[in-house]
Amino acid sequence: MQYSFNLFRYNYQPTFGMVAFSKPLDSLAQAAIMESFRLDAVEAPQRELERQEKENAENRMAREKARAINKATIRP
Repeated sequence: MQYSFNLFRYNYQPTFGMVAFSKPLDSLAQAAIMESFRLDAVEAPQRELERQEKENAENRMAREKARAINKATIRP
């Protein structure tokens, strides 16, 4: 069989649904999902580093802006 058809019923509702999928494509999709989990785990440290760098740059810009505003109000 290349296809699977599953009939299901929602809990506490009088409705039904049907899901149909191709078994060969499902196995390819499962393999792709597993690969995406692996890549997420490998790339997570780099993404976290980039997030921290972006946050630091935003904080630095906010401090510089506040400094410029405060500097204008100070009278020597």
